[in-house]
Amino acid sequence: AAYRNYGRGSIVMFGDDYLFSNEALYLRRDLELFHWLLAGSDTVIFDEAHFGIVQTTGIVDLVKKYKLFPVILVGFLFLFAWIWKNAVPLLPPHSDGDPSAVVAESSSDHGLSELINRFLPAQEQPLRAFELWEKSVLSNPAEALRYQQELKNAREAIAAFKNTDRRKRDPQSLYFQLKNIINSQNKARV
Repeated sequence: AAYRNYGRGSIVMFGDDYLFSNEALYLRRDLELFHWLLAGSDTVIFDEAHFGIVQTTGIVDLVKKYKLFPVILVGFLFLFAWIWKNAVPLLPPHSDGDPSAVVAESSSDHGLSELINRFLPAQEQPLRAFELWEKSVLSNPAEALRYQQELKNAREAIAAFKNTDRRKRDPQSLYFQLKNIINSQNKARV
């Protein structure tokens, strides 16, 4: 055996590894030798690379150790979905073949108009508009006095609209009628 201090530790080399084999440890344990070798040591490293006993850690070993198979599977699913999305368009092709021919309305007025038409029936739109206008006028006493006659005339027009048969009602003409009544004296709201 060769013994030498090296850095903060020491190196011990044996020419024969029989003393550390399973057979020698089972049949004849040399406890004094082990005590001498391991005295005051926290870490003992057996270098058996020359026997071909080497543990190399690769990516597959890390996947097994940390059980990353589900993560890799989800990654492949996302990759597949991304490839599929980019390979197959979900929208049908344009009938005229020119995708630049589509012009989208982008004004806020158009968007508001579409929302109102989608969620408020046409028969109720002028009634709801007048109701909101009336609420804003009545919240200010000076405005309520100023528009007293217009409020009376508008309520009469709405009563006549409600008394008309549902199939014969014309919400657009009611809207223009209310607009003319409210603006009859050309009063500008502040």
